[in-house]
Amino acid sequence: MVFDGVETLDQVEFIRSIGGTIAEGTLLSNAMSANEFLMRLETMGTSLPEAAPRQAE
Repeated sequence: MVFDGVETLDQVEFIRSIGGTIAEGTLLSNAMSANEFLMRLETMGTSLPEAAPRQAE
């Protein structure tokens, strides 16, 4: 489960207290375009893996 809209450290603490491990929201980062996300990954020295070609069903 992903907890969305996390804006405060109190919210993070609550999420952790109930066993949550994945969150997103403005506390962690503002929304960004896909290109900006890829540029940030590159800056960190990483990238997304290449997608495997889809096979016809």
